[in-house]
Amino acid sequence: MKSMNPEGQKSEASKVAAIVVGGIVIVVFLVLVFKNSNSSSNPASSGANTSTASNAQITNAPAQAPTSQANQQSNSPEINSSQITASDIAPYLTGVYGVLCYRKDDNGVEQLYDTGSGSLWTFSDGSDDIVTNEHVIAGDDYCVIYNSNVGMFGLNLSAVKVWNQLADEAIIPVSELPSSKPVSGLPSVNSLNYDISSLQDCPSNVPQDSPVLVIGYPAFSTILNTNNPEEAFKNQITTNGTISGYDAPSKNQGLPDSNYYISATIDSGNSGGIAFSKNADGLCLLGIPTWITLTGNFNNEGIVQNIHNVTWTGSN
Repeated sequence: MKSMNPEGQKSEASKVAAIVVGGIVIVVFLVLVFKNSNSSSNPASSGANTSTASNAQITNAPAQAPTSQANQQSNSPEINSSQITASDIAPYLTGVYGVLCYRKDDNGVEQLYDTGSGSLWTFSDGSDDIVTNEHVIAGDDYCVIYNSNVGMFGLNLSAVKVWNQLADEAIIPVSELPSSKPVSGLPSVNSLNYDISSLQDCPSNVPQDSPVLVIGYPAFSTILNTNNPEEAFKNQITTNGTISGYDAPSKNQGLPDSNYYISATIDSGNSGGIAFSKNADGLCLLGIPTWITLTGNFNNEGIVQNIHNVTWTGSN
């Protein structure tokens, strides 16, 4: 019988253990290599690798990211979309007048020649005047203003002032009526309603779709004076709309700001009246309705001179 050798047995066992451990290490290594290779070819199979790729894309993204809509809006004037109400304009209705101007015909007889609208203003020099379009009063012999709730007054055409030489505006002192048209019981000139001149001006670039309200005496509201058929009076009319766009050529004509196209109905006779809008602070003066474009085939847009194009300097 072969005798047992403990030391030899231990040596054989160590060799076997080393082979087994080495085999396990090789298997583990191969598994890891295969897994990493598969993960690289399919990034979606590994959440960690997908996150790393995403972060790399953000880091390398172009710096010129498009401006967000919110940022674009914050750089534009705020639109006040609330409508202009009857209570908003009630304090100013008795400050808007119809304008009637007379000129001698070929026979030397005074005839009604021009009509328009105007608004009462008090200026920093203390004068109480009416503001209208220069084209309404140009070349006429005399003019009167009337408001059915207040009465009729004269205009002193010998003392006409202008806002500036580019805008179609005129400032005329209000006076007593011509001797040929006396009316008794009228309030004094300096007690009339000049509140329009105390209202805030709108910003110089009121956005499109902002509300507009026009007060004036358009031709379509004409009523006849039964005591004098040659004298046509008009009713005071208010019309609503929005700012449609901008009359950009006004800047090319030397004016500081664009005038406005508006959707509110205006007609001949509205010239020289007043147009309101609203901004973040409420009701404001948009400008002076001045003319209508006649280039459309069907619809015509009214134009309002920007209030900032008719700023009184006191030296003109």
